[in-house]
Amino acid sequence: MRGQKSPLLLLNIFVKNAKEKIEVVVKESIDDREDLFLIDVIVKGNVGTTKVVVILDGDNGVAIEDCVSVSRNLASYLEEEEVFDDKYTIEVTSAGLEHPITLPRQYTKNIGRNIKVVKTDQSVLEGKLISAEGDVITLEVLKDKKKKISESIDLTFSDIEKTNVLVSFK
Repeated sequence: MRGQKSPLLLLNIFVKNAKEKIEVVVKESIDDREDLFLIDVIVKGNVGTTKVVVILDGDNGVAIEDCVSVSRNLASYLEEEEVFDDKYTIEVTSAGLEHPITLPRQYTKNIGRNIKVVKTDQSVLEGKLISAEGDVITLEVLKDKKKKISESIDLTFSDIEKTNVLVSFK
C-alpha cells in the first residue's frame, strides 16, 4: 500500500521516541548527582512484553539506592504518560565489566586499569590505561613480555571500535 508505513517501521519510530523520552527522565532523575551519568537506555522486546534497560555509571560507582530511585522516577513517568500500552518491565543497572566503555568520562574513571581495545581496523591492543584527555587515550602496552619492556600508544576515539575493562585477579 502506497503512502502507509509498515508496522515494523512504526514500531521502530515508537521505540526511538520512547527511548528519547526515557533518556530525558533518567537524566532529570540524576541531575542533582554530579557523580552519576547515563550510559545507555535500551528498549527491547515484542508488543506486550517491552523491557526497558537503563545503564548508569558513576565516578564512584553506582549504589543500589541510586538504581531504585531512578527506577521509581521512571516508573512514575511511564505510568503517568502511558508510554506503553501493554505490560513492560524496567531494569536499572550499573555498567558492569561486560558493558563496553563508551564515554570519555568512563575512560577517565578507569585510568590505571587494564583494558582491551578493539580498533576500527579490528586489531586488538591490551594494556594499562595511562591517560584520557580530550579525544585521546594513552595505553601502556608490553612490547617484550620477557624483558618487561613497554611502550606508550596514543589512540583517538575515532580509532576505537570497542573497549572493555579487563578483570584482574592479582
